[in-house]
Amino acid sequence: MLIDCSAVMAFVTEEAEKAAVLKMTKNSILIAPNVLDYEIGNALSKLYKRGLIDKSNTVSLFLIYKSLPINLIGVNINNSIDIFTKYTIYAYDAYYLDVASRLELPILTFDKTMKTVAMDMGLRVMEDTNESF
Repeated sequence: MLIDCSAVMAFVTEEAEKAAVLKMTKNSILIAPNVLDYEIGNALSKLYKRGLIDKSNTVSLFLIYKSLPINLIGVNINNSIDIFTKYTIYAYDAYYLDVASRLELPILTFDKTMKTVAMDMGLRVMEDTNESF
């Protein structure tokens, strides 16, 4: 299963969606593009700039993220360019969609745009239901 930054951040910051992330990822091999470290760093810097976390929390949350069993995969930049120019989305979103598409993985995201594009691409989007995976 491909997991994106929004789902990882929901888990590490104890957001309401944490239980859904745990449920949907149980017994799954987690995959993400190799840009995830940078996206997590950027998300943490936004929380810090807003005064929601301090430096100590920032470091702790990054360490929690790094302890997660997520396999990072290289992106195909040509495929990613095709995706972000077709859908007019951010390159980082296209990197997730590229990996999910090439490896035929379902996607776990809380990002509405990513969900919409993934479904348009014919990718399976994980939803919090009673369905078992």
